Amino acid sequence: MIPIQDSQNEHWDLFENAATYSCARSILQKNKNNDTLTTDHEKLSKSLTPMNSNVEKTTVGQQKTLENVYELMSTFQSVLNETRQELKETNLRMESRIDQISKSFDSTRHTTQQGKTNGQKYSRPTSAASVKSDSSFRNQATTLTRNSVQ
Repeated sequence: MIPIQDSQNEHWDLFENAATYSCARSILQKNKNNDTLTTDHEKLSKSLTPMNSNVEKTTVGQQKTLENVYELMSTFQSVLNETRQELKETNLRMESRIDQISKSFDSTRHTTQQGKTNGQKYSRPTSAASVKSDSSFRNQATTLTRNSVQ
């Protein structure tokens, strides 16, 4: 309650204090007769003991779980490092192979360019000649097949 005047505030405080004192006194009187404070304490102690053992079990379980997680993380880290090393080695092999192919390609291109600058010493087959040789080869294969069947 919020009083309008200060005098009401003092009266309210006195009333509240008296009521609180009276209520607390009656509760203590009841508890002395029933001895509930001791009983409640015993009940509380009994209920806390299983809770403490459950907490210990949970803590042991959590510790095992943490150990398993650390072991898995360690295994994962080692596999990751091995994979990283294998990838580096594979990358080096691929780069070496690409260098070899590039050198071979450069050599072939250089040889081709030299052939063009020196003039064509060797005559290349014309498209008509290559078609003629292709068709004669086909005819031979067909002829051979026909002759072998007869």
